[in-house]
Amino acid sequence: MGRVHWRLTNRAGQVVGPALFRGDVTLPGGAVVTVATVHAPWPYPPQPQVRFRRSLIDGIRETGSDRMVLSGDFNLTPWGHGMAELDRGLSPMRRITRALFSFPARLAGRDWPIPLLPIDQIFVGRGVRVGRVDVLPYTGSDHRAIRAELYVSGRSTP
Repeated sequence: MGRVHWRLTNRAGQVVGPALFRGDVTLPGGAVVTVATVHAPWPYPPQPQVRFRRSLIDGIRETGSDRMVLSGDFNLTPWGHGMAELDRGLSPMRRITRALFSFPARLAGRDWPIPLLPIDQIFVGRGVRVGRVDVLPYTGSDHRAIRAELYVSGRSTP
């Protein structure tokens, strides 16, 4: 993995979008994939979450997303209006996590046996194919991790 950056940069090299971590990964064969992760604000009060979503959508549109993997705690359920806005706005990226319950894994200092909310999401660009996607067992975090088998072929530049 190359250098980790704090924000997205558009094709002109300008910083765009909300705070997030991203890095480029060069795969065997030369394909380069941008991997980014976010932690969205709580949905209440709604204004910070709305600003975050719109900034993320605008940033991804300016950056290019064909070979991007975007993941994180979006603090949104798949059936909510905010997630529908992200699904539309980030297109042609597609969300590969649907009803994968990952939160909470720990609550009030105790292990929680059954997660109640699917708020952790993964989006992939058109150049990324998807295999298996599943939730992993509890590892100590307040969220359960989500693992995805992703496939990319060919050569590209970041």
